[in-house]
Amino acid sequence: MQDLIKKIKIGNKELYWTEIQLNRTKALNALSQEMCDTIFSELRSIEEDPKCLGLFLTSASDRAFCAGGDVKQVALDLKEGKEDAAREYFLSEYKMDLKVHKLTKPSIVWMNGYVFGGGLGLAFGNDIRIIEPNASISMPEGKIGFFPDVGASLFLGRMPWPIGLFASWSSYRFSPSDAIQYGLADYIISPSSKEALREFLQSEEHLSQTKKIDSIKSWCIENQIKEKSLLYEDFSHLLMALDKSSTPQEAYDFFLKKGNSKNDSFEEFFTPWLNEIKKSSPSSRAMSYAQMKWTQDLKSKKQGLKIEEALNAELWLAEFAANQEDFIEGVDKMLISKSHQPRWQDKKMSDYGVESLISGLESNKLNQSIKI
Repeated sequence: MQDLIKKIKIGNKELYWTEIQLNRTKALNALSQEMCDTIFSELRSIEEDPKCLGLFLTSASDRAFCAGGDVKQVALDLKEGKEDAAREYFLSEYKMDLKVHKLTKPSIVWMNGYVFGGGLGLAFGNDIRIIEPNASISMPEGKIGFFPDVGASLFLGRMPWPIGLFASWSSYRFSPSDAIQYGLADYIISPSSKEALREFLQSEEHLSQTKKIDSIKSWCIENQIKEKSLLYEDFSHLLMALDKSSTPQEAYDFFLKKGNSKNDSFEEFFTPWLNEIKKSSPSSRAMSYAQMKWTQDLKSKKQGLKIEEALNAELWLAEFAANQEDFIEGVDKMLISKSHQPRWQDKKMSDYGVESLISGLESNKLNQSIKI
């Protein structure tokens, strides 16, 4: 059986970085519950090892850093009546994500290929986030009747309201330059430099430094690539016209209208994502709207949102989502049978009680369900 992760020491006998390579390559490193638990355990080991300087998180796959959470088994268990299946899986995944954020030692992540859903959740909390030029980041949960989780309330919620909502509804693929602009990554670096970073991490030049994390940042600055963000520089101003007081239906109509714009370049850019919005489930759009509206309400009140609060609130919403028929239908058609033609429940976004979802997120953010 293939090991879910590979563990490599980078340095010497006295001081080293621990490289954890995601190694479920045939599944594009999709995060099973066992894989989440294994990574969590290794993160604890890194903290407890006095010789270990920190974490270097990578992928053994050329195609993907991580294609997201492996929710197929969750859906199958729910179909068999195992009501706790969703909670158990998401608890494991969110514990792992929270541990990365709270790690007491420095951490570096190298993102390549697909960085989707749970993959972004695993990457986001690292201190230094490197992304390759051909990588793409997406939160595609709307395709399976779910919502952007794994801390997306924080990282999408920090974006301007129309951008966060657009990304959560459309499964938009952020380019590396988009990712830099919107706070999802720190440096764009060529894959040919990956081995050079490993060599630097075990060099005397680095190991002799008192402030080792600063020396790594300096290395990244010297090796980074600068690229233009089309979303930010060319198109975001059109999306920013979305009024913060828009209802879910008004927001939906707004995106449809922009997609039918007479601006050819905008239409070319927007049309694929407009089609994704149309194909997403109404339950997904309702949950994502509530999630983004909740974070905007916190901003307007000048209230911050901690990662543990985001994850605890999302755990509540994940259980709500898993109890909707759209989730099992979406996972079945998109991930199991792969017919890619889910038949969503014949409901409107308003049927899911958006205001009650917002209240549920707020009331559950202080839960202590996720313990590390």
